[in-house]
Amino acid sequence: MNSQNIWDFLYLALYNDPDSYDNNANWKTMIDNKIDYQKFSIFTNFSECFDGEIAFLVENDYEEKLIWQDFESKMIQEISLAKGTYQSVVESLIAHFKTVQ
Repeated sequence: MNSQNIWDFLYLALYNDPDSYDNNANWKTMIDNKIDYQKFSIFTNFSECFDGEIAFLVENDYEEKLIWQDFESKMIQEISLAKGTYQSVVESLIAHFKTVQ
C-alpha cells in the first residue's frame, strides 16, 4: 500500500462516517472497528498546537513511516524512519520536559 492509500484508509476509518461512502462490506467492517485504528494517529483530536494537521505512524518489522497531509497544499507527505525512532524521540522529549523547572 502506498502512503496515499494508507492515509485515505486511516482518515476514512477515524474521521468520516463510513455510511457516506460507497465501499464494499469488508471495508465497512474494518471501519466499524474504529478503535483498532486510533493507535495510528499521533496528533489526536485535531490538536490546536498542530493547526489541525493529522499524522499517522505505521510500521513493519523494518521501518516506521510517518504519513501526514500538508495543511496548505493538502498533499500527502511521508518520511521513513528506522524502527524505534519515533518512540526514542518521544521518550527523549518527555525526559527533557521532566528536567525543566
